[in-house]
Amino acid sequence: PAHQPFIRLWRILALPLALTCALFAAIAAAYNTYRWYGVLLWLIAVGLFTLICWELPPRRPLWRRPNLDPRGWWLPWTTIALLALMLIGFWFRFWRLDRMPAEMTSDHIEKLLDVHDLVTGQRPIFFERNTGREPWQFYWTLALIRLLDLPAKFIALKVGTALIGLLTLPGVYLLGRELFGPWAGLWATLFTAVASWPVIISRVGLRFPFAPAATVWALLYLLRGLRDGRRNDFVLLGLWLGIGLHGYTAFRAMPLAVVVCWGAYWLLLRWTRRPSLSAAQLARYALVTVLIAVVTFIPLGRYALEHPDNFWFRSVSRMADPAHPSPEGPLLTLGKNLINLAAMFHWYGDNVWVNTIPKEPVLDPILGGLLILGLILVGWLTVRQRDPTALLLLIAGLVLLLPSALSLAYPLENPSVVRTGGAIPAVMVIAALPVGLGTSYGLKRLRGWKRGPLLAGALVLALAVTAVNYRRYFYDYWRQFDRIALNITEVADAIHGFVASGGELENAWIVAWPFWIDTRGVGIELGVPPWNNVILNLADLNDHINRPRPRFYVLYPEDWRALDRLQKLFPQGWSRLYLSRRPERSFLLFYVPPYIPSESDANWPKERGHDLP
Repeated sequence: PAHQPFIRLWRILALPLALTCALFAAIAAAYNTYRWYGVLLWLIAVGLFTLICWELPPRRPLWRRPNLDPRGWWLPWTTIALLALMLIGFWFRFWRLDRMPAEMTSDHIEKLLDVHDLVTGQRPIFFERNTGREPWQFYWTLALIRLLDLPAKFIALKVGTALIGLLTLPGVYLLGRELFGPWAGLWATLFTAVASWPVIISRVGLRFPFAPAATVWALLYLLRGLRDGRRNDFVLLGLWLGIGLHGYTAFRAMPLAVVVCWGAYWLLLRWTRRPSLSAAQLARYALVTVLIAVVTFIPLGRYALEHPDNFWFRSVSRMADPAHPSPEGPLLTLGKNLINLAAMFHWYGDNVWVNTIPKEPVLDPILGGLLILGLILVGWLTVRQRDPTALLLLIAGLVLLLPSALSLAYPLENPSVVRTGGAIPAVMVIAALPVGLGTSYGLKRLRGWKRGPLLAGALVLALAVTAVNYRRYFYDYWRQFDRIALNITEVADAIHGFVASGGELENAWIVAWPFWIDTRGVGIELGVPPWNNVILNLADLNDHINRPRPRFYVLYPEDWRALDRLQKLFPQGWSRLYLSRRPERSFLLFYVPPYIPSESDANWPKERGHDLP
């Protein structure tokens, strides 16, 4: 077209500006800190390189007469169905989110301390606390705190991850539709909306759903680009690779999956019935993907180059830890890990109670059976149609399972439902393949009332999958989580009561006990993250004799030594048992009044509840 020389000239002129912005963005990312001008230059560089590599369509007329549908404005039925499935996914992710799960773990506390750093003005690129984490979740949570006026507490983490899990659903639909048609896309979306595996990791408030949220879009543009041969898909693939690397560590398997799929496609070029790319085109477009991904990765990439030990510690320590050598050798351990990983879907799952139903397979029996049928269909479609797209989806999904299988130093951490979370989109699309193709084929062959049994069967299947997974999360998972989780919120409520009655927060203390609650979480629940008044040694109580009163102490229910020490130091104090909603989580309270009361004092509590001798 006549405008192509002008486009080439524009790209030549824009390239030096893009390179300059990228260079200065890398320079501005020094000392592990985002700076506003560095972020601006980085975004300009990403935008310019995207436009330079973007393939523009042939020129079209500036004005085209609109084609108005005589029926007026309307939505396709697939869009309406997708919106309905999004509502189901919203309900599964947000219903009673404030109470399910209700308690934090130490991982949540570490992340909320990082969020507190952001709230107080720090802007790190890589969060080095707790062996290091990528920045996406923390800045996403900060944005929600500012936009929705959320407190910087557990609920902010949960809302953020639930939203990311919900926003994954359109990508799952598009991936299934592009590969196997709209019905496969809708079934895959339903499975992702209700299956306990993605629902649990979306509601738990940790970084886990950021991996499938990025892999679904990367898989979409990877497979569509290889199937259709459009350069723009390779550009978008590079963008999502760069974005995903800012999310959860397990996404680092996705660049490897891309390279493996490119290699498999190149090997299958002569076998493919209608290849859309030559080997030379694939090489050129692959370079475009790498360029865009590198530019999108610039700030975090600089940190990775300057501090490779911190950046790679979480990944490498799982593979090889001198403190935990593999007694059976790496190869035998890898083989056993792969066997256990394969059993994860149907037989024996993860053991971590925070992230799953311990020892239960990650898929319910219905989805597990559909996954087996889907794997068979992938092989059948690949051979019959001589189209490697379905096979490449399977290959990518297998590579995305490696972050769990490569836990050679800690084989007990395999299988892991969170490190394999990047494979969720591939698993759900393959599981949807049998019912998607069956529904589509049946509706094409049947007419009128003959479609009734088919639609009724589809409805029964959808209701059965929804009901089974509803029970798996809202009954099985919730009961075991609530039974094991420690009651940080109740300790905070007790201290809140002391403050509400006129006490000062700095005069409230927790007496430490091995493997009890993480006291930092109490400070977060109190709305004062730096608060961490902990008595680590009973001898420190001697220093409290001359402290201002009133004072308040929280003790482990079996810490009789601490209680005896407090009663001897403060004979005017009184104790009571705080009854938890779970009796085994009850704990002791000890109150030191501001003065020594007498029995006739009107302020002396006549009803002191569950007093202790």
